[in-house]
This record gives sequence, C-alpha cells and structure tokens, in this order.
Amino acid sequence: MKYTNFAEMPLVLTPVDISDTLHIGRNTAYDLIHREMSYLRVGSQLRVTRESFIAYLKSEKKDSE
Repeated sequence: MKYTNFAEMPLVLTPVDISDTLHIGRNTAYDLIHREMSYLRVGSQLRVTRESFIAYLKSEKKDSE
C-alpha cells in the first residue's frame, strides 16, 4: 500500500508495509525490523508500531548528515 504521509499509515505496520514503503525486499524488511526497530509478535507474525518506524526513519536521517 502506498502512503503519502505518516498520518495515513496504520498504527501498526507489517513487514510487507515496511517493504512496500521503503521499496526493499521482504527479507530485507524482516532483517531491518530485527536489527533496528522495536517490534512485537502477534502469534508468529511481527508488527512494528508507526512511531517505531518513524523514529527509525528520523534516526537514519541524522546518521547520514
């Protein structure tokens, strides 16, 4: 799904949402979630809060400056 701003994103994102948003592969999204974001498990599935995803994006911006 395509989002034009953070407010349009659901409160909880799936690895596929992150993959689509960052234009990366699904396996890369899972690796990124495990290494860089806070996540929770719902059964066997991973979920990332919108706030955690936004925090990751903002931290990457600061690191690249």
